[in-house]
Amino acid sequence: MCGIVGVCGKLGAVEPAVIQTMLDTIRHRGPDGEGTCFDGDLAFGHRRLAILDLRPEGNQPMHYQGRYSIIFNGEIYNYLELRAELLTLGHSFATQTDTEVILAAYAQWGETCVTRFNGMWAFALYDRQTQTVLFSRDRYGVKPFYYWDAPSGFHFASEIKALWTQMPKPVRANAGTLLAYLTTGDIDYSAQTCFADVYQLPGGHQMIYDLHTHTYRIERWYTLRKNPQERGATYEQSVTRFRDLFEKAVRLRLRSDVPVGSTLSGGLDSSAIVCTIDRIKPEGKQVTTISSCFQEKAFDEQEYMDAVIEHTGAVSHKVWPDLKVSLQALDQEIWQEDEPCTSMASHFVYQKARSLEMPVLLVGEGADEQLAGYTNFFEPLFLGLLGRGRLISLRRQLKAFKRVREPLDHVSLKHLLMVTASDWLMPVALRDAVRIRRKGYATAKFVHASCLHHPEVYKARNLYAKTSADEVIRAYLFSEMPRILHCLDRSSMAYAVETRAPFLDKDLVEAVYTMPLPYKLWDGVTKRVLRDAIGPDMPDKVRNRYGKMGFMSPEFQWFYEDPEQMTTLLEKACDALPGYVNKPAVLQWCADHRHASARNTEEEWILSRLIRIGRWMEVFQVAL
Repeated sequence: MCGIVGVCGKLGAVEPAVIQTMLDTIRHRGPDGEGTCFDGDLAFGHRRLAILDLRPEGNQPMHYQGRYSIIFNGEIYNYLELRAELLTLGHSFATQTDTEVILAAYAQWGETCVTRFNGMWAFALYDRQTQTVLFSRDRYGVKPFYYWDAPSGFHFASEIKALWTQMPKPVRANAGTLLAYLTTGDIDYSAQTCFADVYQLPGGHQMIYDLHTHTYRIERWYTLRKNPQERGATYEQSVTRFRDLFEKAVRLRLRSDVPVGSTLSGGLDSSAIVCTIDRIKPEGKQVTTISSCFQEKAFDEQEYMDAVIEHTGAVSHKVWPDLKVSLQALDQEIWQEDEPCTSMASHFVYQKARSLEMPVLLVGEGADEQLAGYTNFFEPLFLGLLGRGRLISLRRQLKAFKRVREPLDHVSLKHLLMVTASDWLMPVALRDAVRIRRKGYATAKFVHASCLHHPEVYKARNLYAKTSADEVIRAYLFSEMPRILHCLDRSSMAYAVETRAPFLDKDLVEAVYTMPLPYKLWDGVTKRVLRDAIGPDMPDKVRNRYGKMGFMSPEFQWFYEDPEQMTTLLEKACDALPGYVNKPAVLQWCADHRHASARNTEEEWILSRLIRIGRWMEVFQVAL
């Protein structure tokens, strides 16, 4: 895991100071080394976080056969298998790194080499003979890649702030994506960012840049499809298949020349990882976990963490995030995140991992989106049963939802059925109009109609307006997951910690995608196949846990402690978005709630995002 920067110069050779400034901005991503190379009008820079082959020979930029050069951020988990295959094809290696395997794979198979990789990556690979650069990003966009095509040159980097150092100030905001974030909380759902003219290469895509013409083309190299070999499997066969693939995914992600641990939230996903590591680890070794705990019982999951720790004998480290946000801490987090993402408490976990000299952690991201972990997966379940005429099964599932989910999700069966019926009977545009006009729709209180009807806002608001299970899964994986992965990458790499997500293993994802929805969701139970596949390794207390803990917005705990300062910040944020935000309504809400207590409402989340936008515009010198 590392950080990359570079420039394809259009006006001659790139000044070394440009690359150095960009590298200095992302120094936190790679504390173990720095490297640059300059070839004509092309400049590469790299910060290294050493995970494999810790010797200097593993440093980047790395060169191969005198023709190819690469800067790479990520991990190719199946590099040992690929290395063995490439050796039989006549390639030789000077290091034990996965970086060199990428170079040899490209020399052997060209651009299609990425289809053989099981991992996470963003890399720039320069071919001196063809004078082209291949930019590639992994299937699901786990590792970031941003670019800014300026008159002086094509700039790219792992983080936007590295590009920002070269952009004229004030930089311009992308109003559409910024307003979409304000009204929905969604970000990273497309190639656009909150910065005008700064884009990200989407997951599963590659770019080929021609250094002669300074033109490029973007191609999709990966599309999620059902695996024909997995079709028609019985539920019992799918449980066995899931167990085998999940174990393989965890094993691959334990490959490292530095210590590896795991996050542990007490939820089903992280517990499955920890319990699987415990089952497959060498005798005499212990699992190491890091957990975030809270004084507030409504958000604390220690009883479930402790059950897993007792079950596995793991070495446990707990951190207690201080949710009393200061303006300095908020600005620092916004700087780390690049964009005004939703607040997360995970920074404390990665800070602890770095202090323990444990630069690799396995994490549970990616399970809910595939395994029907969210309430709106019940809609395609009900519709699917109705469409196939399975009325007895439908009645059973409706009763199960009322018995199991209604008390947990605080979503009544009646409300869910109304939403399901409207999704089935009404076109998206009509559903959206009804939603906006629905009594109590919080967003409409604080923003003007011009904002609500902006094309990007409409797009973000209806990302999940799907009626089939496949459509919902794809929407989550390619619209929701990028935001989650953005926050995961920035919060972990701020402390030079690499996170690895077994649930996003390519073989596991494709197998799960092929499974029928009832294998994942049945009788009110989400993640059914996971529970039955890994359940025997977990304590029953966790395996049979069906609810989730909520997360309180720290900004609004802060609001109720210091309403005057927060009101001032909201007022400034309103002024930064003239014509979009209803300032009198925002200030009236502040006055009405000055002596209230935090309730974790939709209004609180919207206004917390407004605060973040205001601070983001200040920190990054952004103007509309």
